Amino acid sequence: MNWVISIIIGSAIGVIVGLIIAIPSLRLKGPYLALGSLAFALLLGQLFAMDSLPFFGSLGITNIDVLPKILSDDPIKFDYLSEFFVLLIFMIICVVILLAISNSKLGTIFKAIRDDETSTEASGINTTRYKLIAFMISAFFAGIAGSLYTLHLGTVAPSIFTSLNSFYPIIMASIGGIASISGAVFGAYFFMILNEVIVRICTGILPPEYLIIFSNIAALLFAIIFLVVVRFTERGVMEPAIKRSKDVWDLLIGK
Repeated sequence: MNWVISIIIGSAIGVIVGLIIAIPSLRLKGPYLALGSLAFALLLGQLFAMDSLPFFGSLGITNIDVLPKILSDDPIKFDYLSEFFVLLIFMIICVVILLAISNSKLGTIFKAIRDDETSTEASGINTTRYKLIAFMISAFFAGIAGSLYTLHLGTVAPSIFTSLNSFYPIIMASIGGIASISGAVFGAYFFMILNEVIVRICTGILPPEYLIIFSNIAALLFAIIFLVVVRFTERGVMEPAIKRSKDVWDLLIGK
């Protein structure tokens, strides 16, 4: 199957799965909603690991052509630079669409539900309906991300999607700024670059047998950063940083 078509189908299936999970989950509110959706993730992880079911199993689906190989003109060489630009284009398109949704009437309703669901419901808006739409939109972009991730790894298996990975997007969004699309992008870049730097440094100085222990220490380090950010700034790092840089700039030009 053409890789572009597979991404479209993957995102469409993501929407369907998101809708199926949203219907029972939306009976919950507040932190219980987050815990409920996490429970579904853990449940599906166990389901996909069952070797007795068709198309499932602990080994997952293997021998998928990776994107650098698909994009390369040479069947032997892999074109990683082209993969980077394809992923960058996908990211820009997704961010632009999300910003357009955020600035639309639909986005205004989402923000109203986020800030005060009771008042929004009292004004005559069907909050359950819009929360279902929010779940489906989130699942659509998660489907795109999952499809691209599969094309990057060349395999998809339950072991890849651990419960720890469910917390990474929360950490990314919290670092960059909750309720901010640009903040989430910043948080993702900050998280991944910091993670890569730490891994590269420790890989060079630590023996291989200590790398597994280090991975747990790295998770603990990110958890501490997450707690510090949540404790001292509700809006993440990006918004205060921009305000501070503006204050410094005004001071330098004498305003």
